[in-house]
Amino acid sequence: MKKSITVLGIEADGIRGVRLEESGTDWNCVDSGFWPIGGSAAHSANAPYQKDGDGRAASPLAAEDDTPLFADDRYAATVESLKDASKRFGTNEVVLSMPLSSLLVKVSRTSVDERDSLSETAGEELGKVSPFPDETPVAGIETVAETDCDLVTMFAALPESGAADIGDALDEAKVRVLRTDITALGWLRTLWPRIVSQSLDSFRRVVLMDLDDGWDIVVLDENSPSLLRGLGAISDPDGLGREMTLSLLQAGMSAETGEIVVFSKREVSEEVVERLKAFAPVRVERVEAIDANWGVDGVARRTLEGATLDVTPADWSELREESRFKKKLTTFLAVAAAGWALVMGTLFGGPIVYDQLTEHQKTACKRHSRAYKEVKEMRDKVKLVQQYSDHARGTLEMLKAVSDRMPEGVTLTSFNYRRGEKLSISGEADQPTVVYDFKNALTEAEIVPAEAEEGGEKEAEAEKLFAEVTLTGPSKSRNTHKFSIECLFESAEEEGK
Repeated sequence: MKKSITVLGIEADGIRGVRLEESGTDWNCVDSGFWPIGGSAAHSANAPYQKDGDGRAASPLAAEDDTPLFADDRYAATVESLKDASKRFGTNEVVLSMPLSSLLVKVSRTSVDERDSLSETAGEELGKVSPFPDETPVAGIETVAETDCDLVTMFAALPESGAADIGDALDEAKVRVLRTDITALGWLRTLWPRIVSQSLDSFRRVVLMDLDDGWDIVVLDENSPSLLRGLGAISDPDGLGREMTLSLLQAGMSAETGEIVVFSKREVSEEVVERLKAFAPVRVERVEAIDANWGVDGVARRTLEGATLDVTPADWSELREESRFKKKLTTFLAVAAAGWALVMGTLFGGPIVYDQLTEHQKTACKRHSRAYKEVKEMRDKVKLVQQYSDHARGTLEMLKAVSDRMPEGVTLTSFNYRRGEKLSISGEADQPTVVYDFKNALTEAEIVPAEAEEGGEKEAEAEKLFAEVTLTGPSKSRNTHKFSIECLFESAEEEGK
């Protein structure tokens, strides 16, 4: 079975997914799809998964066609889209790709000596950007750059409020999360050759992406991220300018911005470009609609490359393990039930099958017995015809064969012949020796069948006249020696066969 990985990306207006399969030393995209869930693309992904009962569910969200779409309807549509995607890709275990605007992200520079304590530093760093001071979200950690002295580390977490919303939808759709990454990092990986296609005298470059969830901004210092922010949908050039200013202030003024690279699926207005030129030269790169899967594809590649950032909440992992356990248990019970059914079938069905086989065998034996009797009767008839048509074994021929071999001094007193069975003779002799000579002569007597004579193979086809010759006597009586000889045409052994 081929190895594969499936990534589902949460976007403002739908679920986007790709499936990669291993092919030799490479991984190829074998399937992809997009499942719309309604709502406005301008709506922030921070709260697109509210379900019925949530206090925010009373506020309708604007759909793409300007039709009001309530939060509970959007939640139900999200569940159905997740189910459809899972069915399409044939798996319920996926890598989840979340929009940058729904996560807490902080990039920090720490000493190399603090490498082993990054997990302790994560909570402190994320607390600086979290609007929820009481939350202690599970942090994902990834080192994006390293020098002899410093580590540039990215800390990210999924707030509990957002995790609960999307988590409920995933649980209801029975989709389990193996890993949770940031879609913006997938886009960054895919677009990297186009980002660094021009060299800069300054080591700071700002990347603005308007691709699937409004504007995302990434500040690169010496080609490594120093700031990531999800700005959401902003159509006002001045509003985008203000967010750019705030982002640069957060990133620090350690270097002058050398270039702003803008990626968008739509035409970027001249007003936006002019506003951004106030900060640095602007380069606009168009991303075609056909390349809409590049973000989730980049997340899949990051997963295969061993990216360590993972913001999957602990309860999601527990649900995944529980689902795997239930699946294994169900499989075990199914196998056990099948084995039990097989044993019970053998115990109860065995005698029935045995009886049927016995009856079948009896029927076959009866049929073969009838055929055997028919063949035997036919063979006996043929043998009888052959016996009576063989004149070499007639009564006169037998009498002549006996007379020709009877020595001088022997007188026959009786001659009894049963064709094909035996010849019995009795007689008297002057001397006992001639009786023994007579018996030996009959034992060695040969005959040639009529068909052999017709074929001219007289010597080759000659056979014994009698199978067995038995002598009784001679016994002396009144100066003579009486005897009896019995000649069988088939020996006792042959008759038994």
